[in-house]
Amino acid sequence: MVVDSGADYSMIDDSYARHLGIDLSQCPVWPVRGITGEGEARKASLNIYVCGSWFQVPVLFAPDRWPQLLGRRGIFDNLFVAFVHGARMLFASEV
Repeated sequence: MVVDSGADYSMIDDSYARHLGIDLSQCPVWPVRGITGEGEARKASLNIYVCGSWFQVPVLFAPDRWPQLLGRRGIFDNLFVAFVHGARMLFASEV
């Protein structure tokens, strides 16, 4: 996944939903917009393991979503994240 500090939500391709045990027909439709335009996605929650801890993260599933995005909600809320642009590094730890 690409860490996207400008994305409110994490977003992944809807083809992964079945593998994760998510029935997208039971998930609410969520409007999305970003630099690629506007559309709709299905919203669900996933437990994600990051930096040694599990977090419940809202995730939007959309068709043809490449690259997969790791957004702020549920991740940045629970982690201290630092970007070192010149060194092309990212540091993250629990708050």
